[in-house]
Amino acid sequence: KANDTAVNGLQRHNERVPGQKHSNEKIDDSRTVDNVFLKKSDGKFKQAVSNVIENERENGLKGVRKDAVRMVEATVQLSGKVLGMDEDEQEQVLRDSYEWLKNEFGENNIVSAVIHKDETNMHLHFDFVPIDEQGKLTAKTIISKPKLQQYQNEFLKELQEKHATLNFKRGGGETNGLSQRDFEVLQKEREEREKELSKYSDRLDLYEDELIEREERLEAREERFKGRE
Repeated sequence: KANDTAVNGLQRHNERVPGQKHSNEKIDDSRTVDNVFLKKSDGKFKQAVSNVIENERENGLKGVRKDAVRMVEATVQLSGKVLGMDEDEQEQVLRDSYEWLKNEFGENNIVSAVIHKDETNMHLHFDFVPIDEQGKLTAKTIISKPKLQQYQNEFLKELQEKHATLNFKRGGGETNGLSQRDFEVLQKEREEREKELSKYSDRLDLYEDELIEREERLEAREERFKGRE
């Protein structure tokens, strides 16, 4: 929405420059120069968003509500077999992802698109103004739940056709909807957990006991909620 702090923070993260200080310790400053800009904003994101609305929206900036969603960010993250490929191949998957996003949401609506190579895993940030083919600013329609499901199916089909050997499949579970930073934190936690389990296999019984206790507590909570209902 029209939140200067949030928009400026996104731009600072996405279009960072070498030597910039970060709260994210996973950013390797020596590799920031390797980041690939597929579309770089001219100036501030806020102004770029306003320019898109002015030029692409049916009524321009006139009548845009203060609480309207003016920009949406999609992040494409790599995992699984793709991470075993060399950098050029990983980058190509993300470039193909960008082409699909560009065609789906409109090239003229793009604010910024960049491939980050300076974090744990390569990924794409894609920022766009949610204007539909009729010239309406309508994030509610463009990123509705049915639309998101449609995009995910079509995006999967696109990658399966262009990269058949990678055997792309639908993901899911706890990684759905996470930001790139949270995704990497979760992935790091998984790796550490797997190392711990392989090194101390005798702890498995303890973990299973803890899981049972959690399930029992959850069942007890559900019973209490049913009682309240």
